[in-house]
Amino acid sequence: MENQKQCNCCSCRCDKLEKELKAQRELKEKYKKITNDIYHINRSFEDLYENIMNDTQDLGSCIERAENELVRLIDIEERQEKEKQNAA
Repeated sequence: MENQKQCNCCSCRCDKLEKELKAQRELKEKYKKITNDIYHINRSFEDLYENIMNDTQDLGSCIERAENELVRLIDIEERQEKEKQNAA
């Protein structure tokens, strides 16, 4: 049987080609899965980056609002202090 596999008849060549085709199909499926995994990882990183950028912008807006509120409170406090000095 082993000798028959090494001959170059049509049947043996067909068997070899079928084995090669099966191996290539298996490789194709593996590469397809790897490609799919890479795509999903890439999407995850893009989503993560977008979330970080949005959160950074939100944080910057919160800091700006807090600074504006502090300036407003300091202005009110300074006016009240001046009014106390003028009243005295």
